[in-house]
Amino acid sequence: MQHLTISALKQTTGDTPVSASFDVQLERMAERETKTGKPFYEITLVDATGDMKLKVWENRPQFRALDDISDGTLLRISGDWTQNQYGVDSNKWDMRLLNEAEAREFLAGDAETCARQEADWADIWEMTTSISDPRLREICAVFFNQYEKKFRRAAAARKNHHARRGGLVEHVAQMMRSAHAVCSVYP
Repeated sequence: MQHLTISALKQTTGDTPVSASFDVQLERMAERETKTGKPFYEITLVDATGDMKLKVWENRPQFRALDDISDGTLLRISGDWTQNQYGVDSNKWDMRLLNEAEAREFLAGDAETCARQEADWADIWEMTTSISDPRLREICAVFFNQYEKKFRRAAAARKNHHARRGGLVEHVAQMMRSAHAVCSVYP
């Protein structure tokens, strides 16, 4: 069984089932009803690479298990996945809570995203430490001394762009590089 990210799962699946697991955070769980009045859950799952919705029907064991799980819970989802016009789905899947080590690894993010965020952080650090005005440079230093850990793990938004752990670093680095480019045209 492959261990994938949500983005990789979406790229890999098609008509033929793909046996895979992925680690996610339960972002949202909404109870719904079918046209015939049967209850089901629609859950939104997220990781550093994207999000997906999954329906949990009342006749599945996961339906009752979700009663004991709250938004924000970290899970490993495993199954045989296909993709159709409604998105990624499976008739046969299981879920379990992540253990402590798995949770730490999940929250650190995938290797590609981590590498990009480290490069972005290096750019932010370089640009802020090279500010010529000593007062502005010191304000940045004070901010980083106090908030660096929170800043580096915060999302830039809840939806749309950079809505993932560490997304704020990516967004700020892009905006700083844009401002730096504009400054060369308008000194």
